[in-house]
Amino acid sequence: MLTTRAAHAQQDPQAFYQATMQARDTGDFVRYRDGLRQMLGDNGTQPFLLYKLAGAYALLGDTAAARTTLLKLVQQGVSYPLAQDADFASLHASPAYPALIQQFAGNRAVVGNSTVAFTVPQPDLIPEGLAYDPRRGDFYLSSIYRHKVVRIDKSGQAHDFTTDAQDGLGGTLGMKVDSRRKRLWVCSLAGPEAAPAEQGRTALYQYKLRNGRLVRRYEPEKNRNGHLFNDLAIGPKGEVYVTDSRAGTVYRLKKRGKVLEPWLPAETLVYPNGISLSADNKRVYVADFRGITAIDVATGAIKALWTPEGLSTGGVDGLYTYGNSLIAIQNQNPERVVQFLLSPNGDTVQTQQVLEANRPEYRIPTTGTLYGNEFWYIANSQLRAIDERGKLRRSTELLNPTILRLTLPAKP
Repeated sequence: MLTTRAAHAQQDPQAFYQATMQARDTGDFVRYRDGLRQMLGDNGTQPFLLYKLAGAYALLGDTAAARTTLLKLVQQGVSYPLAQDADFASLHASPAYPALIQQFAGNRAVVGNSTVAFTVPQPDLIPEGLAYDPRRGDFYLSSIYRHKVVRIDKSGQAHDFTTDAQDGLGGTLGMKVDSRRKRLWVCSLAGPEAAPAEQGRTALYQYKLRNGRLVRRYEPEKNRNGHLFNDLAIGPKGEVYVTDSRAGTVYRLKKRGKVLEPWLPAETLVYPNGISLSADNKRVYVADFRGITAIDVATGAIKALWTPEGLSTGGVDGLYTYGNSLIAIQNQNPERVVQFLLSPNGDTVQTQQVLEANRPEYRIPTTGTLYGNEFWYIANSQLRAIDERGKLRRSTELLNPTILRLTLPAKP
């Protein structure tokens, strides 16, 4: 069935979002507020939208609603530059205003238990995806800027698994190892640096782990909004699920399939990104702009995970199943790694635990990989180092990509 989230998504969520933001710019604050409410839906916990909604209330002079909404964000553990935001001028005279600023500042405290697993001496990689082959002990790191995949062996040495732009690779994104079938799956996107005819071209690549040879390349059919294959999950029989961020859907490749087909109607989701199968392989969890959605593998029915007030499943990039919980990388305000404990039937978030937050190594953490009770993840993708032309900003000091290692609590 379609939830409120999915039903709204049929209205072209990207266009609706842009129209809502434009309403704020033109001074139509009522439409701005109402649009934000609609995007949040019945159980909206997306911090960015909640923060904008608080600003809409403040712009309309509803300071009580603005304070209440800001307190929800404080409870979620997020932080925003409230004092520098002109939308909240109506709150300046409120006795609660200084306390709100202090509470947001308190949410910027460092939470850290990770250790550095390894670094890669190629600062201009701009990595987005990380995968692990438990059979050989190798890690694989994608590169948005260099259009390749790097293999890091057990000794920590980095080797090119593919060369720059091999097989027509664009910027490489999410990746997964299928160790049983000895394959590496890679999402790719040609960015603004590509030739005009290639820009925006996305594909899913299947490589042999043994020698880096291409097995097959899969591309979607053209549509009005374009495509962006972002991340993927692999089922127990070798089936592959791929998020398409621009089309707002998930593609599925059936076992031994040759055609990658849309699994959901276009624009069902809003910029879907991280994706993971449940421990029993009955559901696929997908993180989109507003939160996490569960999709029934057998029927394709979708349902947004209900989340208690004070928790947030919004802003998730990498998403991973760990027992009856989800490990999520949220790279908004603040950047953090969170564990969401699920209900027994897997359709509700019960509690959350912040495992890592605000670490000094962070420069947009993106994705990671699980093995046993260990979680390795990219601490510093440095995505903002790439400008709108796909070039590196000269003003940005690039660092070697750093992979952190976190020991997780026992599986729930």
